[in-house]
Amino acid sequence: MLLVVAVVVAIGAAGYFGLSTLLGGKSPQSPGPVVASIEVAGTDAAWSSADNDRCKARARAAANADGSANEIAVGSAMPANPAVTGGYAGLSTMLECKMTTKTGRLCDTKEKAALVADINDYLGRTDLVTAGLAVQGAPMQVMGGLFGGEMSAGSDIYNMERDATLAFMKRYQGRITSAARRLARDGLLAPSDFAGFLGGTPEVITRIFGNVVAERNACIRS
Repeated sequence: MLLVVAVVVAIGAAGYFGLSTLLGGKSPQSPGPVVASIEVAGTDAAWSSADNDRCKARARAAANADGSANEIAVGSAMPANPAVTGGYAGLSTMLECKMTTKTGRLCDTKEKAALVADINDYLGRTDLVTAGLAVQGAPMQVMGGLFGGEMSAGSDIYNMERDATLAFMKRYQGRITSAARRLARDGLLAPSDFAGFLGGTPEVITRIFGNVVAERNACIRS
């Protein structure tokens, strides 16, 4: 039971604390929907505090919109877990913005290393929430199997909420994947950038990049 309580707290921390750490302060009025697009690569423009502020504004807008929305996955009668939605929307949008703004800065090894660290942090938080959702429902499933009735019904309801939450997260993960593959096509990011100290690329990174290969080198001026 202590483990379950710890995981429940971790879920909230992964969403809210992850968002508040990256964004900080109170959320301003939403600036409206923003469509992310890859900017022209190969420029010498450095990442600035103004760029960071713009990404924060996008993240806050996403957190405000999806954090309060009654997110219901296709085929589910339950909304996603509100302890996850706002924080995950903001965290994902912040990363996507960093991956699609001034991409030419990634020609600098330090800038690329910083983005790789951000992506690894995002994937770690995603794993934490996903694991928490699975562990949180385990006792309820056991009780439902033993006693049936209301216990079993409660387990079914939890499973629907979990599935809706995972579907919600998958939508944002798809955006991160698309951004990573566009960077890979431009020769700005590759699975090898995520190799560990002893070599080898994590399986999740392999899935994100898929079979995409570099189609050009944006760091070489023609």
